[in-house]
Amino acid sequence: MSAPVHVHKAYIKASLGEVWKGITDGELTSQYRGPCHPDLGMAEYGTGVQSDWTPGAPVRHVTRDGTVVADGEVIAIDPPNRLEVTFHAHWDPELEAEGPVREVYQLEDEKMGLTKITVELYDAAPDSKSLADTIDHFPFIISGLKTLLETGDPLVG
Repeated sequence: MSAPVHVHKAYIKASLGEVWKGITDGELTSQYRGPCHPDLGMAEYGTGVQSDWTPGAPVRHVTRDGTVVADGEVIAIDPPNRLEVTFHAHWDPELEAEGPVREVYQLEDEKMGLTKITVELYDAAPDSKSLADTIDHFPFIISGLKTLLETGDPLVG
């Protein structure tokens, strides 16, 4: 595997299983995830992820009104430690034209009730809008997950 073009790490005060569920359960993702593109504002916030989480399965990111704003495929999965998926944004014509990127979520039990999450991005050109969008939005998404799991309340709303 090539080197990631971007890596984001955080620590969440929650068990490995709780963080895994937060990444893969559409009811939970809809409380913290969504494209927050400046042109869209928060209009598309609240994206539920849908998949059966088996290798080769489709992954859909669906807004509350049923719009698919991104999709992809499960490449590899090792619950509750590792998830590798493709992600193809559809909310922005430039992002859509760049094609899918690959995201790898790695979870590590840090004991003491902490889980370390590392999210890696692959297959995005250094000067791409996909990389710039990821650099802007991974911190927001992971902060939203962290806030939801640690407090029970969404970061936004």
